[in-house]
Order: sequence, then C-alpha cells, then structure tokens
Amino acid sequence: MLLALIFWPLAAILRKHYGRPMSLAPKPRRLRLLVRIVCLFYLLFFVDFGVFIAMGLKDIGLLSARGIPWLHLIQQHIFHAMLLSRSGKGASEHSNALARLF
Repeated sequence: MLLALIFWPLAAILRKHYGRPMSLAPKPRRLRLLVRIVCLFYLLFFVDFGVFIAMGLKDIGLLSARGIPWLHLIQQHIFHAMLLSRSGKGASEHSNALARLF
C-alpha cells in the first residue's frame, strides 16, 4: 500500500515527462482514484494503531477510558476506508464475477 501511494505521483510525473497521458475511461479512472484513497486510509489506520500501542506502552493509563478518543479516530479511518471501497460498483461487480465462478 505504501509503495502504491509513493509511486502514484512518480508515475504521473514520468507519464507527463514522456508525453504518455493515461487513457482511461471515466469509470476506471474513478475506481483507480478510490483505490488510492482507500490505500491512504488503510495506511493511516496502521500508523494510528501503531502510534496508539506505542503510546500505550509508555503510559498504560492510555489503554483505559482515557484512550477512547484515540480509538474512535482509528475506527473512523478504517470505517472510511471500508465505506470508500464499497462505494464503487467495481466491488459488487467483482463479487458477482466470483459468484459466477463458484
């Protein structure tokens, strides 16, 4: 996920430099953007969770009720990622294709 986010602007710069625009239809372009945004939210989730655990190891009281606002922030990141990943029809089309295989 991290590499996808790092290489996304790099690929755009290289395409511009070599004069090779991306020729995608609007729907695949939108889904491509959604994938990158979902990657960003998942990455934020893992970073937030790691920071929360590291802070909890230094101050055990943070793992009690005092840490609830941090947990809500972490939950919102994963909720937004899940919501965005299901917002496009691509996810339902993918599951329909899998259902036809089995």
